[in-house]
Amino acid sequence: MLSFGVIALALVPSLATALGIPPQILPIVTYLASIALVTVPVLLLFMAWRNQRSTGRWGLRGVLGLRQRGRPRDYLLLLPLFGWMMLCFVVLAGWINEPIASRWFSWFPQELRFQQLLLEPAAIAALPGLKLIAPAYLVLSCLAGPVVEELYFRGYLLPRMRRFGRWAPVLNTVLFSAYHLFSPWENPVRIIATLPMVWVAWRRDDLLFSAIPHVAANTLGGLGVLWLAFG
Repeated sequence: MLSFGVIALALVPSLATALGIPPQILPIVTYLASIALVTVPVLLLFMAWRNQRSTGRWGLRGVLGLRQRGRPRDYLLLLPLFGWMMLCFVVLAGWINEPIASRWFSWFPQELRFQQLLLEPAAIAALPGLKLIAPAYLVLSCLAGPVVEELYFRGYLLPRMRRFGRWAPVLNTVLFSAYHLFSPWENPVRIIATLPMVWVAWRRDDLLFSAIPHVAANTLGGLGVLWLAFG
């Protein structure tokens, strides 16, 4: 996510000005641009390249693990996993994120704090340009971004961390959280919220146990943006 800062400081402001996008929603535009221009293509190309090196073919199938699938009733476990994530991101985050951000990250550039905008919906609901970026938010932040992140962090990286034994899902969760450089103050909550789903995916060798809650949680946030834009 270093790309997020590079895009924020160099590319997006000029582009947004040319398109008439108000500066108030520049952090959201920057976030979406980093997913579309860097996160998705770079991670996919890296995994495809590794697949080509090991199998002689471009693709993903040869490098992805956690491909076991359970019985339909096994996936009822997704409900408490998703519920735990929502409890952490809605309740626990409300208690500890702001104190951490205020105490340790007051220096962090405001133009990178796109989540802060989503906590103040009344301030951005009527902004011009929101209707333009709301569908892009749904596609990039709710679908493409989390799917590719899961393919890389859980499908590609986690199986290669089995040498760490029971610590593998913990280390994987910490790396995944640290990768979100645009909101380091959220790392404690992010680790607590996502560790159970990563652990279950690792134990059951099934990527769906982390991918589905991840996509569902992001989608709820995306629906909120759509509601602001078109509600």
